[in-house]
Amino acid sequence: MKKIFLSLIFTLLIQGCSFIDYRTVAVDSYSKAEKIGGSYYIELPSNYIQLQNQVFANLIKETLASKGYIFIASKERAKTIINFLYEVKGPYGAENPYPIPVNTWWGSGYYGGLDDNFEMNCIEGIEFQQYYVNKLTIIASTSEKQQIWEVQGSLKTENSDIGSAFPYLLLGVKPYVGVNSNKIIYTEVTEKSTKKLLEL
Repeated sequence: MKKIFLSLIFTLLIQGCSFIDYRTVAVDSYSKAEKIGGSYYIELPSNYIQLQNQVFANLIKETLASKGYIFIASKERAKTIINFLYEVKGPYGAENPYPIPVNTWWGSGYYGGLDDNFEMNCIEGIEFQQYYVNKLTIIASTSEKQQIWEVQGSLKTENSDIGSAFPYLLLGVKPYVGVNSNKIIYTEVTEKSTKKLLEL
């Protein structure tokens, strides 16, 4: 069975030339299902805070409902078993270049005038940024533990708060639930859409 390598996403995020905006979610997905939907049961992760897990599970239920899934409270009667995992890694550091304007008329230093008699050049400065990598994985399997689909999302944030990152991750992966992305997709998620999700 094909495996999705989130490490590839992680590597691309770490080695990318530019700092990816915290609202940009990198998504990779796999599916062997011809059709998704039907009854499902969602299992909570065992190694996290259970209250937080339940909040995250409820948000995932909204996403699955939009895909034609119907939640039932009996694992034995469910056609599909949903598992989800999340983690935060870091902090990491990145050096990002930025232009510093230099006025050749003065010889050095910034000059903010509008005089046409001078030439403005730029030199490169380096800014150090600290960031964390947030990851979300959702896996659908049959009751016989045969994987049906898997979707993973990853994004960079300035802090390690998975609670604020989770809505962005979930909305980022939502279009790729039950489909093959065939490559890493970068999706933009707005703050407005996350607030709308949290109001449901």
